[in-house]
Amino acid sequence: MAWLTRTSLLTFPAAFGLFLAPSAASACDEGGDECEGSAVFSTLEVAVNEVTTDGVIMLRGAQADPTHVSIDQVLGQLEVIVTDETGAVLDGSVIGVPGVYAWRPNSPLVGGSTLIVNVTMTPYEPCGSPLETSATVVVAETAALGFALPELEFSTTYDVVPTETFETLPDFICCDGAYPESSLCGGYLWGPDGWCGSQRGVGVASARVDVGELDTLLASTIRLDYLVDGNVAFSVAGVDAAEEDAFISSHEASAEVQLRIVHMGTDEALDGEVFVADGGQPDALGEIDIDLTADIEANCEMPAYQCEVVDGSWDPDDCTSLDEDENETDPTTTGDTDGTAQDDSEAGGGCRVGGGPRGLMLLVGLLGLRRRHR
Repeated sequence: MAWLTRTSLLTFPAAFGLFLAPSAASACDEGGDECEGSAVFSTLEVAVNEVTTDGVIMLRGAQADPTHVSIDQVLGQLEVIVTDETGAVLDGSVIGVPGVYAWRPNSPLVGGSTLIVNVTMTPYEPCGSPLETSATVVVAETAALGFALPELEFSTTYDVVPTETFETLPDFICCDGAYPESSLCGGYLWGPDGWCGSQRGVGVASARVDVGELDTLLASTIRLDYLVDGNVAFSVAGVDAAEEDAFISSHEASAEVQLRIVHMGTDEALDGEVFVADGGQPDALGEIDIDLTADIEANCEMPAYQCEVVDGSWDPDDCTSLDEDENETDPTTTGDTDGTAQDDSEAGGGCRVGGGPRGLMLLVGLLGLRRRHR
């Protein structure tokens, strides 16, 4: 599995369960969007003011995740009318791939001429309002020069993303009065007090491809495709790549990433070098166990504990301390240094700990935990 971003311009949601802060639950909308998947643009503009004789007229619009919208639906709602200085309408068509759209003439443009471009986006009702824009575009006296791959730099890093979902709730470890419970949005929260961590996670490799400087006229004519394991993950117009030059993707398994440059006027394409995104730790990708020993020491004032799960939440009345010494005391009290007992509302954040060997086994399991590769 992979999730992908292009700096500032396109972001895909992470593939893992969202761990929500308490303030986020009230803002969550459980209702569905009747226009989800429709080609809704909030802005629309002509992205260039100069094109080549063999080029296209690039369009730019702010659009929700374009990979979940049919390209035919988008093209069917876009109308582009291009006229020359005499008012004659030029023959052409709207073309594109998800996220990159352009008007392509049926024959080469006349160098030195000036074109008037009128664009209309008419979404299906009730999904948004029509958008209209117009611009003047000058045709350069040349075709696109230097059609070649730009300079590319690649780097890959490794990170661990905790898995915080219903399935991993029994694997949480908490302290200082924190008790995970279900949120309205399907994630988990544990209130304002204490700390929690998951012993389950996913090893993730991030890939970053930095793109060198692009010639302005060339950028107006091309798009860049970002490929993962040979398949196009997303595409970027050259005019956008010239401004936002970093492509980033994250992967749960070792992946091959590659950039392809495509001439939108002729469909000529060039493939760049294949890079391996493994974070330098190919055997530590995917589902792993997380050793929380250091996190507990850094975040917890009182002994850490685990509780039984009831109806998707931790039960504060059925918990076991991970402190070996504490489990050898009365299960409902802890003694302080002068030998007096505290009730459980004052110790461990109100968690009543249980006696017996379970706490000891959990402690041994915690201290001896190693990452398991899968």
